[in-house]
Amino acid sequence: MIRNLSIKKKITIWFSLSMIFIVGIMMGLIFAISQSVFSTDIQTQLVNQVNTNAEEIEYLNSLELKEEYETGDHFLEFENGYLEIDDDFCHYVNGIYTCLVDSENNLIYGESPIRLTRDQVFTHLKVEPLKYQGESYYIFERPLQGDNLDGLWVRGVASRREGTHLLSSIMRYATWLLPALALFSVLMGYLITRRSFAPAEQIIAAAESITGGNDLSRRITLPDGRNEFNTLADSYNRMFDRLEASFQREKQFTSDVSHELRTPASVILTQCEFSLEMDQTPEEYREALEVIQQQGLKMKDLISQLLFISRLEQGREPLQIAACNLSSLVTEICAEQSQISDRGMTLLQNIQPGLIAPADPRLFSRVVTNLISNAYKYGRPGGHITVSLAEADGLVRLQICDDGIGIAAEHLPKIFDRFYQVDAARTSDDSAEAGAGLGLAMVREITELHGGQVRAESTPGEGSTFTVTIPAHL
Repeated sequence: MIRNLSIKKKITIWFSLSMIFIVGIMMGLIFAISQSVFSTDIQTQLVNQVNTNAEEIEYLNSLELKEEYETGDHFLEFENGYLEIDDDFCHYVNGIYTCLVDSENNLIYGESPIRLTRDQVFTHLKVEPLKYQGESYYIFERPLQGDNLDGLWVRGVASRREGTHLLSSIMRYATWLLPALALFSVLMGYLITRRSFAPAEQIIAAAESITGGNDLSRRITLPDGRNEFNTLADSYNRMFDRLEASFQREKQFTSDVSHELRTPASVILTQCEFSLEMDQTPEEYREALEVIQQQGLKMKDLISQLLFISRLEQGREPLQIAACNLSSLVTEICAEQSQISDRGMTLLQNIQPGLIAPADPRLFSRVVTNLISNAYKYGRPGGHITVSLAEADGLVRLQICDDGIGIAAEHLPKIFDRFYQVDAARTSDDSAEAGAGLGLAMVREITELHGGQVRAESTPGEGSTFTVTIPAHL
């Protein structure tokens, strides 16, 4: 049942139950602690009062009595002298009775709510509970010490009812005050929750409006603030930014793939239709099949590159980062690539020896190969390509420079996008070898997987430099 309630109602219910539980616990603690404190406090006051009053009693002989007579104290005949009891002797204070008794429990001075019999011994040398005529008391006794004071005791008695009355008053106030505070807290909690969740309702309404209207250009707008809902709204807006960009890329991707596949598919179909309709010599059939094969290989290469990039983005292409000797890896790739070009280009190397860094050798090889192949495609015939590898400031820097025709400044921000190709005049080969515009996109994806970045610098007519940087340490 509670699962179907809104978060506001759930919070209010749980908060209410928590407050009820807390109030119950507090009332129990108040009762237990107060009872213990009052009991301890009464017992402490009882002992202190008895000890204080015991100091106010003194024995005097007749001569001493004459000298002290005018002090205003109380004098009681006792044996061959007198007991002097100072005026500071308190009979009753704060619910505590104090009296002076002899060894036969006769009351000599003071007040006491209880009367002990002659045969009851004096054993209450510490505070003890005592039942007398159905009432509960605390009792404490202390024998007097000094000349001619043997057999005299100061007895203190305190009714346990005094603490009970005070405890009852506290519990009575707590019984209505704590529930009232709990009710007030629940009400305030509901109002605060309702006000706090108002932005959530705005977010829901805005999100439904965006998704229902299929308008990803709209955004969630909340008043300025730094709370969780503003953060959530910002996260939603960033998500919509990514979704909008993703849909735009998807539309562009679909358009580009269709365009890239349409040409070889058209060539294949044309060759097939022509060969089926017209009688041809074996040489002409072979030439048509070679054209079909060339276009099929181009389509296969395009599809393979697309699948590889897709697996990279979705994390299905396993990334195996380990300590890799990049110097040896780049040197081997340069040795292989230097045998490929048939345009008289020279591949130069400037590689720091023994450079070891965390990388996936299989994927990093693609980065180096794609950039060198790119330099071969767009470099100047008879020109030079320089491959540099070095470590500085905690980064491994790979640079591939060519002295070809270069790239115009307006094209540089886009050359790492999929299927983006600079004007055909930039390539020195025929269009079949110019590629589908996926090589640099693959370089960027792999570099970012390594926690690095790639950038391009170029001057038209002078050449281009591609720089890849990745962390030198994990």
